[in-house]
Amino acid sequence: MRTCIIYNPGSGGGEHTSDAIEAAFARAGHDVRLCDSHSDDFPGMLGERFDLLVAAGGDGTVSKLLKAQPDRSVPVGILPIGTANNIASSFGLRADAGLLAGKWRTASRRVIELCWAEGPFGREIMIESAGLGPLCGGMQQVSAEPEALKDAEHPIRHARRRVCDVLRESKDRKSLLTLDGETVGEVALAEILNIPMSGPDLLLSPRARTDDGLLDIAYAEEAAPLADWIADGAAGAPPLQIRRARTASLRWDGQALRIGDEFPRFEAAADLRFGVGNERSILLCPEA
Repeated sequence: MRTCIIYNPGSGGGEHTSDAIEAAFARAGHDVRLCDSHSDDFPGMLGERFDLLVAAGGDGTVSKLLKAQPDRSVPVGILPIGTANNIASSFGLRADAGLLAGKWRTASRRVIELCWAEGPFGREIMIESAGLGPLCGGMQQVSAEPEALKDAEHPIRHARRRVCDVLRESKDRKSLLTLDGETVGEVALAEILNIPMSGPDLLLSPRARTDDGLLDIAYAEEAAPLADWIADGAAGAPPLQIRRARTASLRWDGQALRIGDEFPRFEAAADLRFGVGNERSILLCPEA
């Protein structure tokens, strides 16, 4: 099996070396080409002929590969070596390279639809999720402190504490949410989800699917209950309302905003739109 591995050397604090990953796949009979996700060879290498593409990294690496994938008939595997690994976790993937490398040939196939986000930046592909409000603000704080996350004994716990701090300090600045053209109302926070999980390993919409042509929108009028839920271990149903829709729009006016792993800001208030696109990729999901 001719396999291209797109590898982020910084994922998971850099504990997983390219040599170890390449060796694990070679032992399992793969003809491996490995490419650093930050190198000049990416994404050009994806244009070569491969039987399998593998994202070795966290959610950013998976999204980067899926956005750049030129031939969506080639299946994609995930080697989840990031911190939260929300995309991989949403598909039940939590194993290491040695366990996964030999299982791709018999893996089940799942579909992930590519979504889109539209605003002053134009239209972009969205793989994982987007959001607005203090939950995004907390994620932005964590993203701005990479060394603290890397040095933390328990990175997910550290990230959740920082997110809780921001949620509790929030003034519940509201944004107008509209779903499929219907006004829902003013919300303090909203997550536009293509997968069940977001943020520091938070299961926000357990029934979210990646193959139903719908977004899951998780929202709340107040931020404090979500902070309490996260602080209590994020177990059980989150204190959020969940709706499904083909399209969603949010009015941005200075609130914290996240699209994938980016945190854009604009010069003036703007309407942001989200939806499910026509393209889809195939994910391989080996049994653990």
